[in-house]
Amino acid sequence: MDDHTNSITPTAVDGTPSGYEIGYKRPPKHAQFRKGSTGNPKGRPKRPDGISLKELFDGVQRTKDGSTLSRRELMVRRILHDAMAGDPREFKRFIDLMERSRLILRAAPKSIGPIIVKRVQAISSNV
Repeated sequence: MDDHTNSITPTAVDGTPSGYEIGYKRPPKHAQFRKGSTGNPKGRPKRPDGISLKELFDGVQRTKDGSTLSRRELMVRRILHDAMAGDPREFKRFIDLMERSRLILRAAPKSIGPIIVKRVQAISSNV
C-alpha cells in the first residue's frame, strides 16, 4: 500500500497541478526550512559551569548570633548534630569523616592464633 494515498497535490496559481505531493513527511514548500537554516538557529544551549567543591567548602557563613564560621565546620557540626540525634546514616558518615581525618583509627582485630574446636561426644542413653 502506498504511504502517500492521502496526499494532496497542490496546484499552481494558474490552476495546473505541480509535481510535488503534500502529505506524511512532505510538508508544503512554504513551510519547509530554507537551505542553510534550521529550526534551532542558536543551537543547543551550553552547559552551565558547575560549582567547584573548593568554592562550596571554602566560604564563610554567618550564624544566628552574628559570628562567622567556615562552611566546612558548619557541615561537620550538622553531621555531628544529626548523628547525636540518632540518625544511623549520619553516624556512619561522622565515623568515616573522623577516620579519614585520622582523628580516630580503626583498630585491627587482634590475632589470637588458630581457633581450636574440641569434639564433643554426645551421650546416648541406652534405656
